[in-house]
Amino acid sequence: MFVGWGATGRISEFDANGNLLFDASVPTGYDTYRAYRFEWHGRPATRPTGTLAQGEGSAVVHAIWNGATDVARWVVLGGDAKGPLFPIATAPWNGLDTSIPVKTAPARVEVLALDVFGRIIGKSAVES
Repeated sequence: MFVGWGATGRISEFDANGNLLFDASVPTGYDTYRAYRFEWHGRPATRPTGTLAQGEGSAVVHAIWNGATDVARWVVLGGDAKGPLFPIATAPWNGLDTSIPVKTAPARVEVLALDVFGRIIGKSAVES
């Protein structure tokens, strides 16, 4: 029997005699009420989002693709107000919101989601 314990974020599996075979919980800071007993790949119908946040002397691009499970790495493209975009930073995926520091604040940014094989699996709109 496979049991999802609801909003506690805990799942368990028992054999026919009631012996515990598997027991897990989601990491601190995360929660879910869903439990699945198969490999699942999230492939959102929406595009990733890339936004630029500028501070005093610093800039960070936030790469977000809610529900995507196959992102291994992000590539940030940046450029001036017109013209082509060029790679300016990369970072491994680290959850819902990957913060990627960039050396200079470009006028426009776009993020590319790459899988473990380096293939582009998602591309944001260009943000100004």
